[in-house]
Amino acid sequence: MDLRGEEARKLLGEESYRHLQDWLESIDPEKELEMEHFEIKDEAGETIAEFESTHETAALMAMLITKAIETQREKLAAWMIEHSFATGHGDTQEDLLKELSWQIAELRLKTASSKEEIRAALKGLPREELAKMGIV
Repeated sequence: MDLRGEEARKLLGEESYRHLQDWLESIDPEKELEMEHFEIKDEAGETIAEFESTHETAALMAMLITKAIETQREKLAAWMIEHSFATGHGDTQEDLLKELSWQIAELRLKTASSKEEIRAALKGLPREELAKMGIV
């Protein structure tokens, strides 16, 4: 695949494609085809992929992984909105899941009919939410 062509633009989307082009322009043409070790990390700094590759292949892999992560975050945000859950800032998939988690716990608390159900619901709420409710 030509990383500078229309196929790459369609696959990655406009913003990711521009980032790829900027990155490719920064590569020293002398080193472009040298094999190097690469790591791709998530927002928390955890390594999600490691490989030996050329710079161009590494750039494409990084863009494809980033695009897949963004797509999943967008799907989760759309589902939350469709089911009337707030998404908060929703910058990452983890942020969305945290937001969803406390909202589900809050719903469980509102519908709890026994002490066990109340305890289980309270375990799912973050301290800040418990403080707002005067529990902590």
